[in-house]
Amino acid sequence: MPTQDVLLRLPNPLYERIKQRADQARHSVEDELIDVLATAVPVVDELPAGLAEAVASLATLDDGDLWDAAR
Repeated sequence: MPTQDVLLRLPNPLYERIKQRADQARHSVEDELIDVLATAVPVVDELPAGLAEAVASLATLDDGDLWDAAR
């Protein structure tokens, strides 16, 4: 699979959390970041159409509306 290089500056506390997770899983920090990002950013095409539309619309909501939707 083709890849892209990304320079990412992380605050030290966040880096330490990622490093701790990587150490526990016996992964490199890079592999752990890829796992975290892959989980956080699902492929929209894999969601059922109705769910993909619902999730996409959440990006336009403010915090209050998101809390209402969560309830």
